[in-house]
Amino acid sequence: MSGVSPAQTITDAQAKRLWAIARGEAKLSESEVRTIFAEFQVESTAQIQVTQYDKVIERIKKFNPGF
Repeated sequence: MSGVSPAQTITDAQAKRLWAIARGEAKLSESEVRTIFAEFQVESTAQIQVTQYDKVIERIKKFNPGF
């Protein structure tokens, strides 16, 4: 992603999409999503960097609390 500062955080639209995927598509609870956030050393979507966004989405899609 050229031209993107490493410290730039995701937009409100991206945050809403992340929650829609997590809660709707992946059927995760808020605590499960927060567990994933902890893996990326963030506490909320406001702290997710643009460079992390795709990785967080992929992790949400692959999350399985049974393992």
